[in-house]
Amino acid sequence: MSTLLEALVAAAEARPSNLAVVEGRRELGYEALLRAILGPVEGAGGIRAIPAAGATDTLVAVLRCRRAGAVPALGGATPPDHALPQGTAFLRATSGTTGTPRFVAFSEAQAASAARRSGSMLALEPGQVVVTTVPATTSFGWVAGLLGPLLAGVTVVVAPSQAPREMLELAALWRAAWIVTTPPLVRSLARLLALERQRRPAVRVLVASSEYPSEAASQLLAHDVRVVDRYGASEAGPVAQAPEPLAALRPASGVEVAVRNGCLEVRSDAVALGELGGRRFDGVFQTTDLVRLEPDGGFRLLGRADRIVRRAGRSIDLERLETLLRGLPGIDGARVVAEPGALDVELVARVVAAAGASMSPESVLAQIAPQLEPWERPRRLEFVAASEATGKW
Repeated sequence: MSTLLEALVAAAEARPSNLAVVEGRRELGYEALLRAILGPVEGAGGIRAIPAAGATDTLVAVLRCRRAGAVPALGGATPPDHALPQGTAFLRATSGTTGTPRFVAFSEAQAASAARRSGSMLALEPGQVVVTTVPATTSFGWVAGLLGPLLAGVTVVVAPSQAPREMLELAALWRAAWIVTTPPLVRSLARLLALERQRRPAVRVLVASSEYPSEAASQLLAHDVRVVDRYGASEAGPVAQAPEPLAALRPASGVEVAVRNGCLEVRSDAVALGELGGRRFDGVFQTTDLVRLEPDGGFRLLGRADRIVRRAGRSIDLERLETLLRGLPGIDGARVVAEPGALDVELVARVVAAAGASMSPESVLAQIAPQLEPWERPRRLEFVAASEATGKW
């Protein structure tokens, strides 16, 4: 199997005049993109962090890094300083279900296979356009939003990640065949189209999440917008998809799924080489996604066995937030819940104040703010009775 760079060179040679990437005011054809990638490379070997940058800059940095024989670390986190599993070509920062940052290692062959699988799933043809809003530093954004379409010889248009109207306008302007985005933007798109009377061009939407936006997907069908789920369960990675809205998730070719203790277990050589700083999972990965197997071989996601939620593309441990709140003076109990928001889920903290304690919601949130990342901070705090804070309604 050829490397990602070799595959990209082959795509460029087949269609040298095609426009490759459009990001803001920046437009690069395949030849210009390759010139940027094949430019001078400093140093060789080792591990290099790829910071959160634009989609085009990320792609160039990753492939330049590979040319130098180094291992790029996607996600902007600090790369590990210990030995890598044999055959490692790429590292992806993730927090999985634990909420603890870690790196997952992938080989060159696995990354190339994932990119080709993404391109084939989109069933792209030369001359078509894909609009993506997914950050390039995530594995999904890098592979499904950038590399998969580019290896198919099409044009990738990068849209702002929090602008559903601009995403839709770009899709109409470029007559895009696909939009690659997130479930919150799918819901925003459904609300937007419900308010508009004009007829939009038909487009398909590819999402990846532990929560398939079923209701929004059904609403969008009335507007000739079909939503396809590439991942399915959050930890299953690119091994399952829903071929139609509301359909059961189907494992990809070469992937076996089973249920162990109510949770999804994935068996595939494509899962990963291993996990750095933790347990290994050579071809077998036990998730905490609660699922139900269907008679036809598919499965449906029922929920999670833990209390990890996704916000702003990051994993958040709700129990950790509750522990911080309960540790404050004057707080007898706490419960943090995730509620649907305009573009993403919003965190709401419900706390029980001790008898005689006097405090405001703002003062409580200010005390825990220094210990939280911006995406972990609750949007609001409510003082409630003990039964409401513990979730025993």
